[in-house]
Amino acid sequence: MATEPPMTASTRPSILRVVAVRAGIAVLGTMIAAGCAGPALTRVHDPAQRFQGPGFSIGAPPGEAWYILPPAPGRVHFAKMVGTAPVPTVLAAAWAADVDARPARAEELVGFKQRSVERIQRVETAYAISLTEVEVDRTLGAECIRWVQQEEERNNPSPALRGLVLLTTTRGVDCLDPANPRRIVTAGYSERRVKATPSLVASGQPVAAEGEAFLRSLRLTTAP
Repeated sequence: MATEPPMTASTRPSILRVVAVRAGIAVLGTMIAAGCAGPALTRVHDPAQRFQGPGFSIGAPPGEAWYILPPAPGRVHFAKMVGTAPVPTVLAAAWAADVDARPARAEELVGFKQRSVERIQRVETAYAISLTEVEVDRTLGAECIRWVQQEEERNNPSPALRGLVLLTTTRGVDCLDPANPRRIVTAGYSERRVKATPSLVASGQPVAAEGEAFLRSLRLTTAP
């Protein structure tokens, strides 16, 4: 698969920031602007290609201008080019994490998720974090929940973003791995934008449709 030319600081997509706490895992959809040029990114050319992670496989988001970010252990990341400005930025990702005292059913996972976000909020005081639309969803054939998380950020240290109020919206799923009693598999897509500007991931938008197709492609496997 061919790779694209290296991107500059102004065009390289940001990377989803994930914060895990011992009591559980919650997704923070904050995207941290990359401050320097990085390695060449691979454009998604084969929409049927699947990507493997611990206990899961997932397809790339459909649509134009999606790139595969350099791999990280246990994680799969994609970024969509939506312009050369620092915002908006769009990212999709999937990964797995082992947690203590993992719930056994999706109904229990709802409260587990909420408590995890509350713990992170106490640590991540620079962000106003809200978790909404948390509900059981077994359409993937597993014990899963869907959720929407929003983060409001002020005083971003990047000169290009200083003084702006940034809003990150993440829509995702958490699934209990049936083959591993400690593992939770997470997939989500995020957008960071200036607050009060139109959202690319609002219902009915093409990017939202691509993100939802990405979530539907998640499959749990028996891989270690």
